[in-house]
Amino acid sequence: MVAMINSQPPEPVLLNLPSMKRLAAFPVMLVIIFGGCLSKSTGTVSGDVTFNGKPLEKGLITFSPTGNKGGTAGGDIVAGKFEVKNLVPAPYQVAVEAVPAEIKIVQPGSPESKRTLTDAEIRAMIDPLPADTTGKQQSMEVKGGKQTLDFKLESKS
Repeated sequence: MVAMINSQPPEPVLLNLPSMKRLAAFPVMLVIIFGGCLSKSTGTVSGDVTFNGKPLEKGLITFSPTGNKGGTAGGDIVAGKFEVKNLVPAPYQVAVEAVPAEIKIVQPGSPESKRTLTDAEIRAMIDPLPADTTGKQQSMEVKGGKQTLDFKLESKS
């Protein structure tokens, strides 16, 4: 018995390029699909804060959950604008407060350090807005994605 051996090299296997392109595109499509879902699984809230119609120079905004979902979060208010990212979708009580634009530092031993502050000066250091200011708190349902929340603080003082 004589075995025949094929002396010709094997033919190259041709791959179907369109199906390879689809296969290569699959991970990219997954990233786009799940990336979009992940970005909407938390919320971003931004907005404006005004006091008597003018942007609040400097302040803080705090998001406190009203239920058992979410956690406390917050951010700075600068020139009347804020943005708080990565909020868990949930209902929140949102509060704004002003902070003094500049803090005066008093050196020990100076005449100013020996002076007793008035109640009004102490209150202004804690919250520079007048006591009758309205509009400092709002309730909000944070959802995935971007939302806007504006505060219009008003005072008759």
